[in-house]
Amino acid sequence: MIDVLSEAVNKVSTGNFDYTIPYDSDEKINKFVESFNSMIQALKKRIEDLAILKEKYHNLYDQSLDMCRIVNADNVILECNKAYAGALGYTKEEIFGKNIFEHDSEDSIPVHLEIIESWKKHGKVLNREIWFKRKDGSTFPVLLSSNGIFDRNGKLVASNTIIRDITDIYDARKKIEENEALIRKQYEELKQMEQLKDEFASMITH
Repeated sequence: MIDVLSEAVNKVSTGNFDYTIPYDSDEKINKFVESFNSMIQALKKRIEDLAILKEKYHNLYDQSLDMCRIVNADNVILECNKAYAGALGYTKEEIFGKNIFEHDSEDSIPVHLEIIESWKKHGKVLNREIWFKRKDGSTFPVLLSSNGIFDRNGKLVASNTIIRDITDIYDARKKIEENEALIRKQYEELKQMEQLKDEFASMITH
């Protein structure tokens, strides 16, 4: 029976969850066999459920409209979704294993370094603005939020980051600033015209 059990354990350890121990003529042994076989079937069901859950999570992650990436403590990209790769003009295979700073505009690198230090200190960052650089060299503004991924000892080992393209918001903000600047200019011109009018009226009355 020990040999049979050892063979069963070896089969299961290699992923053969369809293997079952054959029943014996001994009733006591059969109770053990039934318990063992039931345990293997429960383990098989658990693994299948986890595989389905993993697939659902991966599809949700990969199909997200927001850009997503997972980065380790050395700033290396471990995973990203389709939106992230597409926004930057790369394939996912071109991105895996790359340093995050390769996707930053040069002006944003100092800001990003400060964001990373804040992440390491607090375990998360929220709504920090930087500029990304596409494969073709063009840049665009993004809003970055990260939370920490910890190991079983509580050590911060990676970050899960959500990134949103805020080009529309940036363009709208820039337009508002331009309009405000134009209004201030027109106001100053109006004040000068009022002053000139007052000076002209004063000259006439004297």
